[in-house]
Amino acid sequence: MMKGVDNRRLAFSLKWGFTSDRIVEILDKYRKGRLPTEEDKDVLKMARMLFDMILKGEEQANSGNFGMNFLESIKVYNRSISIINTREFLSIMSNESMNEVIKNMDLSFDKIIKSEPLEGVLNRELLFFDLMRELTLNETEDVIDGFYESKGMSKWSYLQRNI
Repeated sequence: MMKGVDNRRLAFSLKWGFTSDRIVEILDKYRKGRLPTEEDKDVLKMARMLFDMILKGEEQANSGNFGMNFLESIKVYNRSISIINTREFLSIMSNESMNEVIKNMDLSFDKIIKSEPLEGVLNRELLFFDLMRELTLNETEDVIDGFYESKGMSKWSYLQRNI
């Protein structure tokens, strides 16, 4: 990791950004008729873990009772609010609460993992993770740009001096 960079923020962004990339790829292939491999199912289980963290983050924020992994849960909860409140996402939502949306997406992933029949075309799930990867890409870029700005130089001049 780079000295002077918020490593936790960068690691969080990279973890969920790359995971979101994989999820979008898996869901797209699934929509085209390809069943998920065991490796794909492991990635989808990470998505279910993310949904659980979002729900726990919401619960902790509302109750004021902060448990284990509070910061990461609050981060994904906050990010999911940002995603769900986009015009693009709101246009495909019915009159569900955010909590219901997350639970329904979790149920879809559970069915895919168990190879159970699934109604719908996964538009909401694909859009959620597409927006998640976009947000994490932007955040990663902000963290890295902030590092170079703190050094008073551009990325490229820093790299040329240190390669």
